[in-house]
Amino acid sequence: MRLFAKNHQGTEEWKRVRKEKLLKIKRRIEEILDREHSITAKEKSWRDRLFRPLSRFCRALGIRANHITAIGFVLIAIHVWYFWTGQEFTGLVYALLAAFTDMIDGPVARFKYTEDGADDITALGTFLDHLRDYSLALSFGYFSLFYHNQFNTIELTIFTIIALLYAIMAISTFIRLRKHREFGRSAERHLHGFLLPEMQTSFWGRAQFFALILAIAVLFIGRMQDSSFLVSFSYIAFGAHIGINFRNLLEDYILG
Repeated sequence: MRLFAKNHQGTEEWKRVRKEKLLKIKRRIEEILDREHSITAKEKSWRDRLFRPLSRFCRALGIRANHITAIGFVLIAIHVWYFWTGQEFTGLVYALLAAFTDMIDGPVARFKYTEDGADDITALGTFLDHLRDYSLALSFGYFSLFYHNQFNTIELTIFTIIALLYAIMAISTFIRLRKHREFGRSAERHLHGFLLPEMQTSFWGRAQFFALILAIAVLFIGRMQDSSFLVSFSYIAFGAHIGINFRNLLEDYILG
């Protein structure tokens, strides 16, 4: 009986210690997430202040955030045309202009109406913003990978891994949308209620996309300049993107 009691006490002590460790890990994760949200909020606040004159000018002309996003799609089409016709430098300029629309459509969307204090953030705009970003990454990445047919096994492996991760992310998003239910709401309001909270970009989401664009741009410039250093550096950036992508996939789509 004493032996059993000792074992029982030992088991209870082990459970207590494990619970304390788990609580400590949870608190640490919450601290990190709070810091991430703080960084994201500061970054948005910085951009909003920087582009406030432009946001006010666009609002005065009746230009909405979705219009800027649509211009981004046009710029992507132009950059694809120039790349396809072999005018790489001009295509690169239009690609950078398309990326710039990602910098300014957010501040314009968050800019408050002076009359009623409302912003211009919509579910459609959130969806189009993501679609524009990854359309640019896909087109830019294609021409970087197949630049004058200089691709190799390493790059094909990298792009295959990235494609698989985004395919998993797309399927997971669709599954989460199917599970998201709002009783008594139309399909439009149902989609609106899913997109706004689910597709807002977090700190790690921004880091993921930044690493992807950086890697693609460095790879493309490395191909243009025939620089093995830049090409090798792009592989490191791609590795960082894959790591962040996998981390976000676990947190947002699997563990979440």
